[in-house]
Amino acid sequence: LSEGQEVEFEKGQGRDGRPAAVKVRLAETQVEDAGGDSGDDGGNGA
Repeated sequence: LSEGQEVEFEKGQGRDGRPAAVKVRLAETQVEDAGGDSGDDGGNGA
């Protein structure tokens, strides 16, 4: 992750019963800012 990237997450329980973010994943809202092969084309990267 880089600073400013948007993520989606669900609120779950972490250590000691404290709230924590679980199932964190990148938000797929903007696609045009990357420009690189970020794995969204279905390929296996070989």
